[in-house]
Amino acid sequence: MKKFIFALLVFVLGSCASNNLDEIQNENHTVAHGKMANTVTQYDIFLIAGQSNTHFGVGYDPRIDTTDPDIFQVGRIFPYNKQIIAASEPLQHWTALPTNIGFGLTFAKNYKKNSLKENRKVLLVPCGFGATPIELWEKGTPLYNDAVERTLKALNDNPGSTIKGILWHQGEFNVGIPNYTQKLDKLILDFRTDLGNPDLPVVLGGMVPFWTNLLSIRVTQQEKIKDTPNRVPKTAYADPTVPFVIKKPINSIDAIHFDANGQRELGLRYYNQYKTLE
Repeated sequence: MKKFIFALLVFVLGSCASNNLDEIQNENHTVAHGKMANTVTQYDIFLIAGQSNTHFGVGYDPRIDTTDPDIFQVGRIFPYNKQIIAASEPLQHWTALPTNIGFGLTFAKNYKKNSLKENRKVLLVPCGFGATPIELWEKGTPLYNDAVERTLKALNDNPGSTIKGILWHQGEFNVGIPNYTQKLDKLILDFRTDLGNPDLPVVLGGMVPFWTNLLSIRVTQQEKIKDTPNRVPKTAYADPTVPFVIKKPINSIDAIHFDANGQRELGLRYYNQYKTLE
């Protein structure tokens, strides 16, 4: 019954999200999202999954959040569902909004600049869904299946491509549950198994420091996420407090979310941590 309710919730919310995103595309990003990618055969593929802090940073700026000819995404909005298109903001996560961005594109730009080999491209698989507990990401759920299927399709449809890593950001919804680390560690194992690489690098991001520090149980949750590299090999932690604390001009506004500047900084930290796992 629990899994049925979760599946129903995802279906309903996903349908609403798709309708909203169709409007977003038509009104704001038709050209950017509608431009199909040139035919390429070899991608370095990154799955981005978790809840809203994968993509909910207010402050999209077309002067900064620009596309790149070597960075693509797996589309979600009709008529580009599961097709490879330009990686333009907002990336096509489940609950994307036209004014909000995530860390994925900044990560990809740094990866291209410092790690991408000649004649290869970067391909992001955006799968973030706002306000989702980790239970909605467990193996066999619609969100889990969607993420795995999209990533494997991108791999199998493009010979010579490689799944290079998972960028995960989740935890706010599950503050206070006692078995969070067990669920998180199993999820990493399941993703690695189903994506065909037991050593697939996984980078996890920390929650907003201001919001976290308001309650001790949130601090405890942050420590659980931060401690993942001590429990699970080939994982790393993108720390929102190092080398400086990521803040907003007014931290109390939408306290749970990083803003766009914070997301860009977080993207750099995700990449810096990913480098330690290459």
